Amino acid sequence: MINNKIIALKILFTSFFRRLKLVGAKKKYIAYIGGHGHDNYGDDVMFNILSKYLDGEGYKLITIHSYGIEKALKYFRLSGPSFFEKIILGGGTLINDMWFYKVESLINLDVPIVSLGTGVGSCGLEQNKHIDFLKWESVLNTFEEVNVRGAISKERLLTIGVKSNIVGDLALLNGKSEIIKASRKKIVLNLMNIKEYNDFWESLIPKIKSLAENGWEVIPLILNPIDYDYTKTYFEKLNIKSDFSLVKDERQFLDIIDGASFSICVRLHGAVLTTLENIPTILFGYRDKCLDFMGSIEQERFYLNVDSLSKEQFHIDELLEELMDFDSNFKVRKTINTEILKHKKNITLHLKEIL
Repeated sequence: MINNKIIALKILFTSFFRRLKLVGAKKKYIAYIGGHGHDNYGDDVMFNILSKYLDGEGYKLITIHSYGIEKALKYFRLSGPSFFEKIILGGGTLINDMWFYKVESLINLDVPIVSLGTGVGSCGLEQNKHIDFLKWESVLNTFEEVNVRGAISKERLLTIGVKSNIVGDLALLNGKSEIIKASRKKIVLNLMNIKEYNDFWESLIPKIKSLAENGWEVIPLILNPIDYDYTKTYFEKLNIKSDFSLVKDERQFLDIIDGASFSICVRLHGAVLTTLENIPTILFGYRDKCLDFMGSIEQERFYLNVDSLSKEQFHIDELLEELMDFDSNFKVRKTINTEILKHKKNITLHLKEIL
């Protein structure tokens, strides 16, 4: 308890002096609620992409803290409606039990709030697969707009009487117009250590090893520090030596995926970030947030729900063959690109409406 108070005081003082320096500047300020700032590159990317966009529109994006901290800052006119134009509930999958009380309390700042590409459901291993959303009804009905990641999120909110718009994952704001054909026999592999499901991706080791022996590069994509040790062990079983650096910035990420034909991912944002570059992905869905995203870009057939498959049914040979063929691979890229640019336009339009 004492440690939490000390941490809160440090955040309060740091935020006070940072925001005080902004007083009198020409920019306007938007508050952001998201899962960023914890060494998870996927969540950080969403904040950075939105921040860059808003900067071009004359706004600065600022991380908003707990209601207690923001209430104290509001006293000095460094939070609340005298400081922030809007609050954006961003990504990733935040409409669940874990984020409810923070969002509910921050409504008391009396700043207009919208969601933008937010997922509805379990955010991951730290939560059960099934979430009770009923208590979100009164909170979301105070939002100016509710914009969600995909059809699953939209349908869930309809069950509690909340209407929403599908705009895609917030990261799609950075969608690329140019479609480049696959130029190398290269596979990007993104993994997580999930004891309940490890048998699935470990059953692919002989297949991946065979591809490597036939001239395919297999490169690790590590987006979270907790995935490092498992990924390294997996590649030792593949007998593939590689660079196991944790992705920390866009340049490093782009170097890893450069020229890749496709990716195989376990983490949702492994799939989001590779498809953002129009690279096809096979995504192993350990939570239905994964299907929510893949459905939003018409890639359901490359989604494998490990909850509804037995290990004996877990075959991806047909998917691999389609993506290893450069012509059919390019067709998949065009589909991805069309859907991503559609969502990018949609997110941009909603941003222009709320600013």
